Amino acid sequence: EDSRVSKHFHLMKQLSHGRRSFIDENFRAPVSFAHILRQVIMEHPHYLGYKMPTNEYRDLVRFVENFINAFHGFRVLVFTPYPFPLFQMTRAVLFFWVYTLPMVLLKDY
Repeated sequence: EDSRVSKHFHLMKQLSHGRRSFIDENFRAPVSFAHILRQVIMEHPHYLGYKMPTNEYRDLVRFVENFINAFHGFRVLVFTPYPFPLFQMTRAVLFFWVYTLPMVLLKDY
């Protein structure tokens, strides 16, 4: 049964360590996937049966790199806290707008 499982799966199983939260585990998956993709791209003669030209697998590795850069940008966006003063001022302006809008609309009648 082990012959049907990729060696990359066993490698990833060895790299897992410790307990993680659900968020940590979800944000770890794309990085692990990119690591496996890079390994498969660099070992392409084994999987394809021939050696690709250098510029082709360089472009594939660059696509994986662009994916990781976009993912890290997303992660920064998700984990950046919303500044409380901005939240507080937004709530005050919204409160003022909601309660003064009916007065402006009544003036039209």
